[in-house]
Formats: sequence, C-alpha cells, structure tokens
Amino acid sequence: MFKRLWIPLLLLAVLTATALWTQAQWLAFDAGGTQWAHDLAFFNQILWSGTHGGPWASPILLEPQGLLQMVHFSPLLVLIAPLYALFPHPKTLLAVNTLVVASAAIPLGVLGQKVSKDARFGLLAGIAFLLYLPTLSAAQADFRPLTLMVPGFATLALGGWTKRWGPTLLGAALICCAREEAAYLLVASGAVMLLRSPKLGAAVLGTGAAWFVGLLLFKENFFFHFDPTTYAGSVATQEPTTALVHERGHFALQSWLSGYLLAPIGWLPALMGLPAAIAMWLDHQREWQLMTGPYVHLRSVWLACMAAAGTLGAALAARRLSQKWAWAPVLLGALMCLGNAAAYPHQRGEHRARMAELSEGLESPEYAQERALLAKVKEGDRVATDYPRMAALSGRQVLWNVENLHLDEDRPPHWIHAWPIGLEPVDTVVALDSDPIVAHLGPDWKKQGEAGELGLWRRVQPFPDCPKDMVPIPGGQTPIGASREHVGAADWPETWNLPRAVGSEASTSFCMDRYEHPNVIGELPTVWVNWDQAAAACQTQGKRLCRESEWTRACAGELGRDFGYGDVQEPGRCNDAQEVGDHEALAAIGSHPGCQSAWGVHDLQGNVSEWVDASWADDPSYKVLRGGTMWTAIYGHGCYSRHAHEGAGPSHGDDGFRCCQ
Repeated sequence: MFKRLWIPLLLLAVLTATALWTQAQWLAFDAGGTQWAHDLAFFNQILWSGTHGGPWASPILLEPQGLLQMVHFSPLLVLIAPLYALFPHPKTLLAVNTLVVASAAIPLGVLGQKVSKDARFGLLAGIAFLLYLPTLSAAQADFRPLTLMVPGFATLALGGWTKRWGPTLLGAALICCAREEAAYLLVASGAVMLLRSPKLGAAVLGTGAAWFVGLLLFKENFFFHFDPTTYAGSVATQEPTTALVHERGHFALQSWLSGYLLAPIGWLPALMGLPAAIAMWLDHQREWQLMTGPYVHLRSVWLACMAAAGTLGAALAARRLSQKWAWAPVLLGALMCLGNAAAYPHQRGEHRARMAELSEGLESPEYAQERALLAKVKEGDRVATDYPRMAALSGRQVLWNVENLHLDEDRPPHWIHAWPIGLEPVDTVVALDSDPIVAHLGPDWKKQGEAGELGLWRRVQPFPDCPKDMVPIPGGQTPIGASREHVGAADWPETWNLPRAVGSEASTSFCMDRYEHPNVIGELPTVWVNWDQAAAACQTQGKRLCRESEWTRACAGELGRDFGYGDVQEPGRCNDAQEVGDHEALAAIGSHPGCQSAWGVHDLQGNVSEWVDASWADDPSYKVLRGGTMWTAIYGHGCYSRHAHEGAGPSHGDDGFRCCQ
C-alpha cells in the first residue's frame, strides 16, 4: 500500500512547503522586505511588457529590445508567461520561485527510492530536502530564474545514475531554461556523466555544447555575465577578503553537520557540482554563503548537487544495510531529515526574527502611511523610485531606479556610462526627501504627498497622448545656451550659433516625430525642401512644424545638455562627421540608434538640419534650422546649433524636417 502512497505524500509535502514559503514571500513583499527589490521589479517588468504586447525587455535597465538580445536571457520567462498573463503581479513570480525550488524534492525522492529500493526512504529523502535551510533561503530569494537549476540538476543526477534518457534530457532542458550560463555547466556535467554512462554523458555534453554554440551565434551579449577570460583574470588578481573567507569557512563547517554531509556522498552529483563550487569559493565579492540576501540564488547548482550527492550516498548505504536490517532505510532517511532540520541553528533564528519583524512592520502606522502614499501612484504613471519601493511599484510601462538616472556629468549610471537617461522618461518620483534626485526637481515638479521622509512628486504638465510614431514630451522650462567649443563652428559666422546664456525657454506639452521625416526606419530623410514645403508636408499629416522651444526641449532635456545624449560629443553616435559636400553620406533613418535624446527622439544632431517654426531675427523671411548636418563642423551639431535659410528660397541637400503636434 505504501508503495502507491509515497508519491502522493511527497507531492503533498512539496505543495505544503510551497504554500508556507509563498506565504512568507508575500509577507516580505507586502512589508517592503524583498531581498532584492530591483531585480524582482526587473523580471516583473520584462514579463509585464512581453505579455502586454511590448518588447521582452525592461525599462529599468537600458537593454536591447527582445528576449534573445537581453543581457539577462532566461527562457523560463517564456514558460511562465501564460500564468503571468492571467495573474500579472510580482507575487506570481514569488510563488513560481518557491514552487520551482520545492519541486526538486520529487526527483531527489525518486532517486532515493530507485537506489535504495525502498519507498519509505524515497519519501524521507524528499522531505529531507524541504527541511534543509539552504533550500528555504533559495526558495525565498525573491524571483531568480537561476533557481530552475535546482530541480534541473536534481533531475539530471537522477537520470545519470539510473541511466534513463527521460530524466537526463528533462534535466538538461530545465537547466538550459534557467539562464545562459547553463552552457558551461552542462558541458562540465556531461563530461562527468561519461564515467557512468558514455551515451548519456555524450548527450548531455553535446546539449551543452550546442547550447553554447547557438548562443554564441545568435546572442550578442552572451559573455556579458560570465566571460571566462575576464573571470579567470579576476580570480588571478583578486582574492576574497579575510572576513569573507571566514564566513564561507563557517558556512562549510555547518554544512558538515547537515544530514547530507553526514551521509555517505554519491560521487556522480558531487563531481557535477564541483566546478560551480570552486568558482563560488574563488569569487572575491559575492556573498553566496549567506542564508538570506541577494546572492543566495548563486547556490542553485551547489544546492542541487549537494542534495543529490547526499541522497545518493545514503540510498546506497540503505540498500546494503537493508539486507541485514529491514528498518535501515527508514533510520537513515530519518537521520538525514533530523540532520537537515538541525543544521544552521543560528541562521534559522535570524530568519525567524526577520519574519517576525516584517509581521510587526505590517501593523505599524508608518507602514499604513507609506501604503497610502504608494496607492496615489496611478497605474499609467511613469515612475522613478528608490530601491526599497521598486518591487511594490513595478508592472507599468516606465519604471526607473533613481540610482540609475544620469543627473550629473560626473555621476553617470553604474551600468553603462553612455545612457542618456535623466528625469525625462518619468512623470512621477517617489523617494526620500534626502535622495539626491530631489535637488533636480525644479519648477516643473510639484510635491503631492508624503509619508514621513518619503515624498511623491509629479510633473506640473503631464505627458500628452501621442501616436505610436511620435514621442510624448511634457511641457516645462528648458535651460538655453551652450558652450561654443561644443556646438560652434569656428570658421562660420558666430551669429549662426547660440552663445552661452542664462535663462530658459518654456513650452507646453507636445508630440514630436521620433525620427526625421518621413519618420520611417530604413528610409532616407526627406531633403531638398524649403521651409514652405516642409510646413505644407506636416500640415497634410495633420501636424505642424515644431516650434523652436519644443525642438530645444526635445534635444537638451530638462538639464540643458549640450547634446541629446550628454554634455560631451561622442564621435560616431550620430551621422555628423562626413566630408563637406558628400551628399551620398546621408544616413538612413534609424541607422544610428545611439543618437537619441533623453526623451527618446532620434537624430536631432547631424544627418540633416531641421526646419522649425521660427524666423531669423535680422530678417523674418529667413527661417531657422536646428541640429547641424552630416558634414563635419558645419553649423555645429549640438542642441544649440542654429542657422537660417530663406524660407521660400531654393532648397538644399542637407535641409530636412520633422513634425510636431
């Protein structure tokens, strides 16, 4: 009878653990105690965008658009997309994370039952995994696709030892769906499995190699997170601090007291996890030994292989001892459960204290005030917020971490120095009064709520609703003036460039074409048109030429940058360095993706000068062009480059336009 019941009983244990861990995850989320709020928001944004018809990308980090092009490439996101489409909320991801980790108990239980030939041991082996504190910490590490490697490697170990194709291929598939680093780990695991089963080992090794080659061919950022040459160099030149080595040694010592390491060790999964364990130990900065915190997910491979090694070793011992003592499998399984339940007593106390603190926080007046303030953030708002509030406010079209905003020239974002990201993409800011971003909230912003030191600011003029091919830009004050060395041309009349000035230009909210006319990617910009013809072309589309104040705001942004992407000209970002007179040097629309302003308007510098709805002061029959051309230095190329031609006169091959609404 028990042979029929042990699998349902193990499934019940898995579901029970999932429910308890999910409840704790949701408690942490509600209390603002997520361990890595930025990344939880990041993955939530990817799924929110992908399941709402947008790109598989997150606006939190400026990554290439598309699932395969992203730096964080995790096929798991596609697998859970249908579930997320039904329940589009960060809590869905938290529940998925706990279920993924807990599910590894099933292949571990089956491994124990197959090797020991005893269903009782199989059930206890699965429960032992659920009682292990590293299992709990991985399950409650917010949402990390890398945790899919826990059931993946447990299933791979099952297939490798029992020499079964089904579990072997399933385990390899799960590992590939976790993250791109699976390519390295599968190759190493396949090499180990050759010792047990040449055919299965070759299949796993081949799968890892194929995955590696496929990513190498089709993924641009394959080496972003784990470049073997860079990693080897960092290991050779940097060592973990003494304190970190001490903490890791303490962690290893406690591990020896667990039920897994008290059991005989199965060599196959132990060797499979050895490369990852060595790499983790040599890492000079990642605190993977912690029971809680942002890096516990790095133990995914180590956790699965260690659990499989302990389960396999104990199962082999149980099978031998059962020939003399029928209760030996039960005894060994019970000892493994007790050892795992008793290991890491200090960390268990810390975990209980943390959960109690979070529970108490939910009852505090400060929590109620903060929740009321966050409730004022509308679903369609474009939000910038601080780290603790990232997860709570995720799930919208635009969400930025204030720590990533490029507010000063000497303080670029920590991820990629060239991001043109400032305050422009957002209309709502939620941050502490002491946050540096508050100093940049000028007259275009108004404080509309507070909860203690936490404040909520909104733009005075909101973003307008615009067609998809146009960029919405809220109105406000834009600083004017630019330094001569950035935008001027020394051999041209000084009156053709704006000098450095103190002041600002005001504009109301408006929509601007994302690209130069005809505003179609791949086509050449419209040239050889005078001002009258450009104005008529916009009018036929139900639009108009952009006002000069609008053009300046679209280019310079709220901080008055000299160029749309920053204050220092970067050769090659725009089409602005061709030989004078070379009309063949006109670039196709969208061919310089880095040439965009902080609002997201492209090619405001270089390529073609753009007619605007403004007259030259000395002669009203002359109309103003902005932004410079494809030619080197003529008219300048910055946000304050300015010259004029006769509005109804002859056209030129470097004069174009874009439209506004």
